[in-house]
Amino acid sequence: MTPAPSVDWSQYLSWRFLSLHLMAGGFFAGGDNRGPLVSAGLGYRLPPLGGRLALEVEGGLRQVMSQPRLGAEGPVLNSRVVGLPLLGSVRVLAFERGPLSLHGRAGAGILYYDQRVTSTSFDEPLIQQGSTFMGFLAAQAAWRLGAVSALLELRGSYASAQAQQIDAQLGGLSASLGVRYVL
Repeated sequence: MTPAPSVDWSQYLSWRFLSLHLMAGGFFAGGDNRGPLVSAGLGYRLPPLGGRLALEVEGGLRQVMSQPRLGAEGPVLNSRVVGLPLLGSVRVLAFERGPLSLHGRAGAGILYYDQRVTSTSFDEPLIQQGSTFMGFLAAQAAWRLGAVSALLELRGSYASAQAQQIDAQLGGLSASLGVRYVL
């Protein structure tokens, strides 16, 4: 019996397979569930597949602000929900022609949220915190300019923040612009 050939792991453990991305945009999930978003991530292109598949981790921030009124003549509430998603994802290269490439992305993770409600009718702000599941599917277009690519991403996601006094959707449809830098 011949021994299995040894694997040269150095070809897989190279900085050239890493990329960083930054994105900013907005999301809409119906009603007052809309607001800005930003995210930053790190990706690793899998060498055995010619770089067509990448594993990514991403962290971000989403915010929803609303001012509902309690009853017809009641006081106005100032509600702010901040979400911090921590996601893992897979990015697949679907099409490439010259500097243009189109990717599909799918991912999931956890979304931590914090809601603060203030009003003239009570002294202390009402605070609720929690976490929920977040999942997404996205289409991403990239225009390569050397080591940097300009990005446009359209994403559909689900992230329902529900607790005793909160019912917010931090997912929905989003559009983001950004950059990806390949090390």
